Amino acid sequence: GTAGTYNLNINTNSNFTGTAGYDADNTNLNILANGVIQLGSTFNTNGTGTISMVTQDNIVLTPGASVRSQATGNSILLASTGGSFINNAGGTALQATNGRWLVYSDTPTNTTEGGLTYNKIYNKTYAGNPPGTIGAGNYILYSEAPILTLTANSASREYGDVNPAISGELRGFIDGDTAA
Repeated sequence: GTAGTYNLNINTNSNFTGTAGYDADNTNLNILANGVIQLGSTFNTNGTGTISMVTQDNIVLTPGASVRSQATGNSILLASTGGSFINNAGGTALQATNGRWLVYSDTPTNTTEGGLTYNKIYNKTYAGNPPGTIGAGNYILYSEAPILTLTANSASREYGDVNPAISGELRGFIDGDTAA
């Protein structure tokens, strides 16, 4: 027969700790937890298999951990709906060879990116902005919405004079963002 793509679903009402690792061909790994998801080894799918991990708490990658998928499209999804993403495994911890990875986290202050190369978007939640609504590329999506405040400098002119230059100060940037 023809090999298809299979599903391995793990649902837990508490924490999920992955220390033994996972390696499978053409199998989607779906972990749904109510507690912390902590990975300490390699979780790998070959072929068409994707990896999805969703929790209300933190997702933690400890040193030596990695999540890898060769699937196309949304090959890796890590969604912390009420906590943070903490990557202590380094810049190669997420590897989506033929697709992309998405991480949903709360704030840049609470998140440890760990050297990953990514795009970021604010004011996005997993429930309100599922993967199909996010443009191409690897992303960390923060539920926090920064509030920017523009304070205009005072200026005036007499009738018939040239308009003065408009200037002001923009505040409220977070995570190293600038107006540029």
